[in-house]
Amino acid sequence: STQPDRPTRKGDTVELQCLVSGKPKPIILWSRADKEAPMPDGNMQTESYDGVLRIVNVSREMAGTYRCQTSQYNGFNVKPREAIMELIVL
Repeated sequence: STQPDRPTRKGDTVELQCLVSGKPKPIILWSRADKEAPMPDGNMQTESYDGVLRIVNVSREMAGTYRCQTSQYNGFNVKPREAIMELIVL
């Protein structure tokens, strides 16, 4: 499940949350879904162990659509899951 889309102000900190369950708990991979652009940390994908993507000092360039998806975890095949959410920067 994901949090609802909500507007964020430039300079704020925002948390996008992708809730997953499983044993072992899968790693979540975050990426941009709307364009081939790096994540706020400069990488094309960002790993999250708690399902949360924290973006500090949001800018208008960070607005857009983000994808969270489960990653293969420790060699176990996890049923793939994916969610899309929109970051709106005012």
